[in-house]
Amino acid sequence: MDASNWRPLNTLHAARRSDAQWTTVLSGLKRRDFSLTHNVIAMCENLRSVGAGRLVAKGVTVIATPKLPTPDAQDGPKAPNVTPATLLCEACGYPIEDFVHESAGEPTGNCPECGEPVAASLPRRRTGSAWQNRHVRTFRRRIFRVGLGLVGPWLETNFAALKRPQKLFRSLRIEPKSGTGLLLINLYVAGFLVVDPWVGVLIGDPARGARGSGLVAEFAIKTLMLILETSAVALLLGLLTWIEFQGVRFFARQRGWRLTREGAWQVCCHASVGWILLGLLPLFGMAIMFASTYWLGWAPKGVIDLSGLLGPTVPLIGVQGLVTGVLTLGGAILGLLVFETLVYVGIRQCKFAATIAQSHPTPANENGAAPAA
Repeated sequence: MDASNWRPLNTLHAARRSDAQWTTVLSGLKRRDFSLTHNVIAMCENLRSVGAGRLVAKGVTVIATPKLPTPDAQDGPKAPNVTPATLLCEACGYPIEDFVHESAGEPTGNCPECGEPVAASLPRRRTGSAWQNRHVRTFRRRIFRVGLGLVGPWLETNFAALKRPQKLFRSLRIEPKSGTGLLLINLYVAGFLVVDPWVGVLIGDPARGARGSGLVAEFAIKTLMLILETSAVALLLGLLTWIEFQGVRFFARQRGWRLTREGAWQVCCHASVGWILLGLLPLFGMAIMFASTYWLGWAPKGVIDLSGLLGPTVPLIGVQGLVTGVLTLGGAILGLLVFETLVYVGIRQCKFAATIAQSHPTPANENGAAPAA
């Protein structure tokens, strides 16, 4: 290309050819050279590459935007078929498989689209959450295989989701099923927290009708109702999680993100700690009212009469009950917002991540060494 045709414009160089009606923009790259198919849309003969697909002017990206020809008129290779396993730059979604295959070892180049290091988007950089790696930990500590071997990773993963959500979701392995157990535990814990204060309290609850039927019968009925009602709430929260899963995949498609089914499911599973807060925060509201009444001797007093506005059949509303209800409902809404926020953060970190085949790390023996083949 003739250098006299270019004139500087700040950090960019631009030129206009009135006869061909196209505009060319040059911008610097970190890579020493690059391929035509990844960096150039060549529309005029004087923009074609020379020498095995290399541009005459190395170190720059050339983008031409003339009267666009039909796809049949373009002789360049077609865009690769993007599958859930296709390696994409996790920052911008650019295909990087060619850069990985051309590298003998660790890829050292950058994404030609956004400049993100290629190595940062490799699946092996996603080491997994504590829950996903629990198999290795329980093998090393056989005594905790069933008990604390599950409780420890469960607590660690949930705390990481609340304290460092961006770091957690950036490390998730995008694989099938490994987060489902975490979701089930969180759903049942949340269901228990929601149901427990109300078992035997509400009118029509069989546990309330069993009062006075004997210690054994009362305990058995209350336990049964606790299990059934907890399962019902867990099922409802699971349905909401599935709706959220379908919703984020829909919006990801609208925004042009390659969010795989496995990626969306892992994000929803690891964000389900928000459901626990949905059940836990209302308890804090109830505890505040109980403490202020029992320990401080103070509670909101008075009633609200809405019969003049809504009719004589409207009962009086106690201020104390209203405040308790607001704290309870507010805590539940706050927990829901935590779940939604965690899902949003997770989707942003996994929107272009590739799905890998499910495989657990090789467990180490008691001495910390991998077992011999």
